[in-house]
Amino acid sequence: MQMSLTPRATLLDLPAELILHIHLIALNPHFALVAQKVHHVLRDPSPRYAAAYLLSLYSYYGPDDLLVRCLRHPVCNVEVAREIRRVWDMKRSCVPRARENTPNVNEDEGSQSPDPSIDAPPPLSLGCAELPRRLFRPGVINSEPIHPVLRFLFTTYTPSANSHKGYPLCRAVLTANYPLIAFLLDHGADPMIKDCLAVEIAISKRDLKAVVMLIERSTQESEGDQLQCRRAVNLAARSKHLGKRPRLMDRIHVPPRLVEVAMRKGAEEIVRYFVHEKGELPICTI
Repeated sequence: MQMSLTPRATLLDLPAELILHIHLIALNPHFALVAQKVHHVLRDPSPRYAAAYLLSLYSYYGPDDLLVRCLRHPVCNVEVAREIRRVWDMKRSCVPRARENTPNVNEDEGSQSPDPSIDAPPPLSLGCAELPRRLFRPGVINSEPIHPVLRFLFTTYTPSANSHKGYPLCRAVLTANYPLIAFLLDHGADPMIKDCLAVEIAISKRDLKAVVMLIERSTQESEGDQLQCRRAVNLAARSKHLGKRPRLMDRIHVPPRLVEVAMRKGAEEIVRYFVHEKGELPICTI
């Protein structure tokens, strides 16, 4: 007697634990589209399972690239990123123990060759030098001013605020997200990337507030900028200008091209700011 059971019907009869186990073995991103029940099980996984899946999916990548690729998935939130770091650190701590517990091979016997994995150095600590683009897309950047994953990355790692050629800052200016603009600038975002594209976007939107934020420095500066400010105070004291407080240097020098862009866009307030506040004039051609 032959039984006709389709794989689809068999899969739908399995419990959620076995479906997760099959998904972890398959490592197929389209597995959730098999059936509605499978999608429901995989829609909101636990941080432990999501971390295990992402670690298995990118197991061939090193410590500098693994977390960067994991963060590209929307399932990788703060809890999942912390679990990935915990598992990675646990594996690092197990390497020296395995080396100590390995018995020494007598060199006189020469019958066994040493395992190369025993003498290999322990893996490096997990790093993240790039921000995921998904945090700055329209559906995400408008939900809250600063994404929790973004705060977590700058608190735990040292990512570059100029990732993807200044894409985060340009997206923050385009959406007029002023808290995010200030956050990125405080963490090293450079408005001069791609020929001051972020400033040009702010001019096109006639956003004077964003233009001022991109050009002028805020009172909350980094330690290096505070040191430069103290040096400026000392120089002012030596030149007998004790009554004047030194002004913080601008982040960028406004080129005449940006003045011309503001004139073409009809941004009169920005033109007056460039001319009267910064003393920049457009190039006059005869």
